[in-house]
Amino acid sequence: MLIKQALYPLFYGLSMPFSLASLIQKTGQSLLLPVYHTVSNRPLPHIQHLYQLKNVAQFERDIDYLLKHFKPISNADIHEYSVENQTIATPSFHLSFDDGMRDCYEIIAPILKKKGVSATFFINPAFVDNQQLFYRHQISVLIHQLKSGSVFKAQQSAAIALLKDVNLFKKNLIHSLYQLTYHHQKILQQVAFLLGVNFKDYLKTERPYMTKSEILALQKDGFTIGAHSLDHPRYADIEFDERVRQTLESVRFITKNFPSSHKIFAFPYFSADISLAFFEKIKNQVDLTYGTSGLKMDVVDQHLHRFPMEGLALSPKIMVKGEYFLYLLKKKLGRNIVTRI
Repeated sequence: MLIKQALYPLFYGLSMPFSLASLIQKTGQSLLLPVYHTVSNRPLPHIQHLYQLKNVAQFERDIDYLLKHFKPISNADIHEYSVENQTIATPSFHLSFDDGMRDCYEIIAPILKKKGVSATFFINPAFVDNQQLFYRHQISVLIHQLKSGSVFKAQQSAAIALLKDVNLFKKNLIHSLYQLTYHHQKILQQVAFLLGVNFKDYLKTERPYMTKSEILALQKDGFTIGAHSLDHPRYADIEFDERVRQTLESVRFITKNFPSSHKIFAFPYFSADISLAFFEKIKNQVDLTYGTSGLKMDVVDQHLHRFPMEGLALSPKIMVKGEYFLYLLKKKLGRNIVTRI
């Protein structure tokens, strides 16, 4: 993110002689797939220490910019073009939102309905109805607690001792927490206990995720619901069979609870290291999949790449033109297509 924060303004400057329309034409990439997690006007402890969110005004500015230069289309439109291997002639965009955050229902959907914009919400079954807190959100909550000044030194020392005992202490406590992975969730629970944090209480009071009834309401309003793995592991950290299980079981959950004509899946984190064998394994049970490699093509026809629109303190104009200019550079270097083995 820090690299793009520096490079996008540079690419935008280099792209100044060209209009966005000419950049779209030069790249041949008429479909833009912006992706967000949530939008909020208030700090969210479970996200605040992971990445920078857009507030409502910034989000609306993004949407207005996209509507000025692109036509909003639905996931069904994308599926039709993809299956029939057609090119989308008119510059178009489709929004998606990952992790099933509550603000998707309370803040984002009303804005999109007002502006006539379709979107897809990718859901993790484990988080629906606030049953479980995503492990990265747990880390952010713990760091928030530490930075609030409400944790005694004795509690911090106990947490440090625990992490040292299992060889997971690096530099300092906050840095160590950032290094914990999907496989360290039991350790996270123990650290939380030592720091006086109860994740179940947090889920009850903050309600970070949408309920099943809220998701159904989104679907009733015409939005698409897709799967995003069961509980958001980094696929690079789990074995092939677990990747398949996480994918197909989450798709089945969505199909059962939010029936739709298409089965769609967005990879948690990244998909660049996913093998052709994986796509072959799931192809008869998933219609369309999404990654987050920015503006790129893929050797897998039914796998599309989204463009992250949050995490950077930049205007949509700089981000979008910067991404299109970056694609031209990738193309020149032969790196505009994701290859797989």
